[in-house]
Amino acid sequence: MTGRVRCFLPSERQGILQTETGTDLLFSVNEDFQDLHGGDIVEFQQGQDGKPVVKNVTLRHRWAEMLNQEHRSLVNQLHETVKIIS
Repeated sequence: MTGRVRCFLPSERQGILQTETGTDLLFSVNEDFQDLHGGDIVEFQQGQDGKPVVKNVTLRHRWAEMLNQEHRSLVNQLHETVKIIS
């Protein structure tokens, strides 16, 4: 399954993700995987008992990178504006 991270608390290693169908799932990850941010696109497997257990998490896209690519011209304009004001 694919979903978008809605929020993630690294200290708790827990968060909420939204599936492609719009369902919100509470999830937790092991200590090795703590670098998730809201908006990131991940692939995961749901537990067999229906619990929102995230297994085999694969980060597909960083939200910030997607935003940066989609709006590169706006980002460049912002940088130029900041340089002028500074």
